[in-house]
Amino acid sequence: MKKNLSILLACFLLTGNLALAQDATMSSDFAQSSDTKAQRLSFFNHLDVAVEAGSTGIGFDVATNLGNSLRLRAGFSAMPEFTLGMNFGVDVDEQLGRTAEEGTGESTFDKLSNMIEGMTGTKVSQNIEMLCKPNFYNFKLLLDIHPFQNKKWYFSPGVFIGSAKIGHAYNAPESMPTLYAANMYNTMYNNAMNDEPIIVMGSFELYPTEKLIEEMFSYGELGFKVGNRISDGSAYKMMPNEYCMVSADMKVNAVKPYLGFGYGGNALASSNKKLKFSFDCGLLFWGGVPSLVTHDGTDLVHDVTGIEGKMGQCVDLVKCLKVFPVINLRLTRTIF
Repeated sequence: MKKNLSILLACFLLTGNLALAQDATMSSDFAQSSDTKAQRLSFFNHLDVAVEAGSTGIGFDVATNLGNSLRLRAGFSAMPEFTLGMNFGVDVDEQLGRTAEEGTGESTFDKLSNMIEGMTGTKVSQNIEMLCKPNFYNFKLLLDIHPFQNKKWYFSPGVFIGSAKIGHAYNAPESMPTLYAANMYNTMYNNAMNDEPIIVMGSFELYPTEKLIEEMFSYGELGFKVGNRISDGSAYKMMPNEYCMVSADMKVNAVKPYLGFGYGGNALASSNKKLKFSFDCGLLFWGGVPSLVTHDGTDLVHDVTGIEGKMGQCVDLVKCLKVFPVINLRLTRTIF
């Protein structure tokens, strides 16, 4: 009897242990299944911080995951400030660089320059220096799509929102005397052609002589021959504004769609690889060919043709930039 009880107790203990082991196995399988499902549906449980440099300037971004194959990335970038110089020729009578008249040794520009110097005390230069500066900055929001299992390659549709005026050109301070003299002479010229006094000081009015009117008419206005107007073929001269300055702005859309791809660091990486290099390549769509608008409202890209010299090279380059190429290198740090 005691022997039978011992056998029965041993069977009971063995059955209990088997049941407990089976329950533990079922619980472990259920937990693993739940963990896999949770991982597949996880959001915002990874965070990357990155710095970048490239064609859009210098910037930073933060990124987090949306599930297992999507990453949401937001950041800001700006082009560092720098200046490029560019020269424009001062033109008289719509003929830039007119040759010296036979037997005189002086060109038309030389004669007009000497006359202006005698009238204003300012020597007129035949070139105006322009300074060009970028004004390119953007906030960005991108969705990185990882189509492959290793999560290295990704495609990035998104949008950049930032400056609409992405570049500004203006005359150098050294050119101010020439612009001031040009404005003064052009005012006298227009008044003389309209039979008005060329100088008014209080009640004193000075009218030009017939000889001066004839001489000024032979020279024409003093300006900057740029090209010919597309609308009617007439010559376009850029004249100084009322502040004796000339300027131009490069303009695009403020909202710029983006489509690109990349390879490298991502917020889905394992925690033991916290620091990574990556790159982004793509195209920024800023609404067709940019505009290059002068201070008098003329669009040098769309309204003027036949532009020569460095300005012509600049305008030809702008016409090619229907989209902006993006090539950026990124250094990424995984926070968690």
